Amino acid sequence: MNKKLILILSILLALGSFSTSYAAEEPTATETIITLEEAKAKAYDNSRSLKKYEISVDKAKYQKQQTEYDYNNTLNEYNSLGSSLESNDYSESILEKMQQQYEKIESSSESVNDSENNYTDAQKEKENYRKQLDYIVEELYTNILSQEDSLQSLNKEYELKQYSLNMERKKLQMGSSSQAEVDQLAAEVIKLNRSILEQRSQIKINKGQLNDMMGRGYDEALQLTSFEVSVKVNIPEYDQLLSSATQSYYTLSQLKRDLDDLDDDLDDEDDYYQSLIIRQNIKEKELQVEDEKITISEKVNNLVANVRSKQESYQLAITNYITAQQSYEWAKKRFELGQISKLTLLQSELDYLTAKNTKAANGYALQLAQQSLMLAQEGIV
Repeated sequence: MNKKLILILSILLALGSFSTSYAAEEPTATETIITLEEAKAKAYDNSRSLKKYEISVDKAKYQKQQTEYDYNNTLNEYNSLGSSLESNDYSESILEKMQQQYEKIESSSESVNDSENNYTDAQKEKENYRKQLDYIVEELYTNILSQEDSLQSLNKEYELKQYSLNMERKKLQMGSSSQAEVDQLAAEVIKLNRSILEQRSQIKINKGQLNDMMGRGYDEALQLTSFEVSVKVNIPEYDQLLSSATQSYYTLSQLKRDLDDLDDDLDDEDDYYQSLIIRQNIKEKELQVEDEKITISEKVNNLVANVRSKQESYQLAITNYITAQQSYEWAKKRFELGQISKLTLLQSELDYLTAKNTKAANGYALQLAQQSLMLAQEGIV
């Protein structure tokens, strides 16, 4: 290692006590404690994304009302012309106006149909997003919990490395170590400190996003309540889930609605070449329907496999956690009896924390996978 780096590390080592307190620093602000269900409820009331969907629904409703109003006016004008025709012995000018008005009625009727479809689509999109909002909040919430667990492990690893560094420095003074060993440990301490700062920054960002979603100030102090996940999972049969997903999948409903409209257009079309084009459009839509059915099948299959995989991972993580917990309890007793060193005890504690965090993270992953299945049953894949 070059002399310049050794000098820098020596200065950092001289400030070792500062580095330790800096890495172990914790927020002191009074934190609001929030449960997962409370976070979901607040997001329902305050999510700007959900409000945007609500605005889209209102706009579609007003556009629908406007087209219906225009259609009724056009129809009334047509009826009024019909009344005038009877009293004017079938005037040519009135007949011509009636023909023009009839064409307007047809066009206005199509506008009404389109606006009704747009309104139905906007309502469904809002409903689907509201269902997805549960998942979005839960994913962000559990990510924060996992990051906080990882931060706890990083702090413990930092403590272990700092202890090892101090021991190595003492060994160096007694001539039983080398400057290179000390410098290597010092570099690892610095790297861990940086990881801790980065993790805190990411937690702050994610908490800010969750705060914003819940209608709170971005920087408001927030503490999330952890929870246990049951390893028992209710996994529906593939065929049953596929049937539910297919029936509820709104994109298929839209495609089938388009097919019905094309069939109506074909019935009304007198032009030979236009009818040929409509027939090709129908074939194209039918292929899209089949593509979407295959897509749903693949996604449902992947969702079921994912839940089973996550369940197995969680069961393994629980087993490893129990083993690590027992090892740590035994290590504490052996340390009290003077049979192992503090360094060995710290390593055992770190292994325990890592196993504990892995168990929690796998549990959260399993719960999210289950939520994906529930969404799929409602056609959201």
